[in-house]
Amino acid sequence: MKHARMKDLELSLTTLPREDYQRIYEASLKNDVTCKACGKPVKLYIGINQQPHFYHVMKEDGKTCNELDSHPSTQSNLTPQHSIMESNYMEHSGFRLPKSRAIAATEKPLVSEWRPPAALKGRTPFIIKSQPASSLLGIPLDNEQKKAVTTIDGPLLILAGAGSGKTRVLTTRALYMMEEKSIDPKSMMLVTFTAKAAREMHERIKTNATKSA
Repeated sequence: MKHARMKDLELSLTTLPREDYQRIYEASLKNDVTCKACGKPVKLYIGINQQPHFYHVMKEDGKTCNELDSHPSTQSNLTPQHSIMESNYMEHSGFRLPKSRAIAATEKPLVSEWRPPAALKGRTPFIIKSQPASSLLGIPLDNEQKKAVTTIDGPLLILAGAGSGKTRVLTTRALYMMEEKSIDPKSMMLVTFTAKAAREMHERIKTNATKSA
């Protein structure tokens, strides 16, 4: 059913703007929207299964108004489907939600999912490799750091995580190139991410250069 009445206003879903659907829907929940033929309240259906339409809530006697009887094409709007829908579902904020139903009292026995720990097989245990202590220019370094400091011929890529001594290697490498290889410091450029780290590198180079002198 595409036509209805709300007070003195004629409603037609063929011309009703979509932005008014929510307002009309809420009015139909308050029984403010009525059938043009029989004057009984009708609801506005807004869903995804059918096109928007007005429908009567079927009573227990199953009686309908003359307009629906004279238009067989609208019978599907009224049908026991709506009766079942009205009994099993409730309207909430524009949505049809299933009504709460009792849950069976039968309870399934609780099954413990806990299992005792088992050792994994076929995996090599992780062993921390101890780096022997070393030093260069009075600065303590491990073997990997010392190798990075003394490798100055050609490009060098070092991948290191946080706290692995990147700043120490960078500053020691600069000192090594200046003092051991006599490379002009004006030809060097040390780049870092923050001004704080840059000041720290400057202070370390200055302090260690003084110590080595």
